[in-house]
Amino acid sequence: MKVTHIYGACEIVESKGVKILFDPWLVDGEYYGSWAAYPPIDSFELNTLDGVDYIYISHTHPDHFSSLTLSKMNKKIPILIHKFPAPFLKNNIERLGFSVTEIEANEKFYLNENLHINIVPAGFCNPEMCHKSFGCGKMETNYVSSVIDSLCIVSDGTHTVMNVNDCPYPVAKFAIAKAIEEYQIDFLMVGYTGASAYPQCFANYSSEEKIEKAAGQKDYYFQSGLNYINDINPKFFMPMAGTYCLAGKLVELEKYRAVNDIKETCDSYTSSNKGSSKGILLNSLESFDLITKTQTRPYRHFTDEEKSNYYKNTLSKVKFDFEKAPTPPTERLRELCKDAYVRFEDKRASIGLSSSTEIYVALGPEEYAKFTFNENKIEFVKQIDKSRSFISFETDPKLLVLLLQGPKYAHWNNAEIGCHITFNRRPDVYERGIHYCMNYFHK
Repeated sequence: MKVTHIYGACEIVESKGVKILFDPWLVDGEYYGSWAAYPPIDSFELNTLDGVDYIYISHTHPDHFSSLTLSKMNKKIPILIHKFPAPFLKNNIERLGFSVTEIEANEKFYLNENLHINIVPAGFCNPEMCHKSFGCGKMETNYVSSVIDSLCIVSDGTHTVMNVNDCPYPVAKFAIAKAIEEYQIDFLMVGYTGASAYPQCFANYSSEEKIEKAAGQKDYYFQSGLNYINDINPKFFMPMAGTYCLAGKLVELEKYRAVNDIKETCDSYTSSNKGSSKGILLNSLESFDLITKTQTRPYRHFTDEEKSNYYKNTLSKVKFDFEKAPTPPTERLRELCKDAYVRFEDKRASIGLSSSTEIYVALGPEEYAKFTFNENKIEFVKQIDKSRSFISFETDPKLLVLLLQGPKYAHWNNAEIGCHITFNRRPDVYERGIHYCMNYFHK
């Protein structure tokens, strides 16, 4: 069995003449243009992947289900996913022209006589664990969200690879406990950092507070990966994903992001895990052979200077597609907000949520749509009343007009992950119900 690293969370596992490609995101510009790969992948030839036999997509986020990438790939390659409670991922993959096989939880799907994949749902999504404020799944009054992520195990009877993808450890630890009852994991692909708008997109923090809170987040992400390694005790592990960076005008947020260094983290995991697990790092298109326990070439880490130059000379010059559109008239945004509020209020009422926090959506530098859970009305004001509890959402009006037209055009959750939204809240308290209902603030 052999593992080949492509980029980020994109890997190939090869055994018994079968190649499985994981989560191909190989085109810059997901999350409405803001996510870019580092090291750069702009010269990657997607047709080199035509020979893979299967594609596994772990979940719906664009850095794992990348429509920009899949639209340019061979549509004859079958795609494997978990059978999620809602068909959102399946439907979107099929719209791109692929055939999709949904696999039930813990069902062994054989890729040939000896090789199988086992896709395991990660439990229940909780945005307070993954630090994505809007959340990704269905929320009921008991604040339980639906499954939106999965991990997988690939085994050929001799060697076994596990990929935990983006699953937060507190959510997936029960699935892990069940999996390791049956499998001895030889090679673990594990996350080592996270992706959210916190703290860099929060205007209620000073620069010093953002740096301090980012340090706490980095510790959280580090410990999550280490918990996986300690519980699973693989022979080898490879930190993966998390090597993206922000492009365009959002480059200035990089200094506040909670991002661990992949090499430092790998070295720390090797020295501090409870077992004898050994860390492996691979550059793009390099491989690790589980039989010979060797990799094709030693890993070369990028330097801070190289990355800084790439930010300055390349990424800072990127223009997002929505920025090329004309600025929408404020009246257009007002009308869309009125329609969006009806849908927002319907969702709020259906799950019986209540809050006195005032909600503001910036339409421009001097106008906001204002509403609450309790007054059943929307109004337009010139400024935020900071004497009361409030939360505000501010984004480029050119993106806002898309968000207000609905997920077909843009989705609040993805805009958040892409760091396109600036939040401001007082007190500094996360109200899950507000963020959940804001997912429905569109026509």
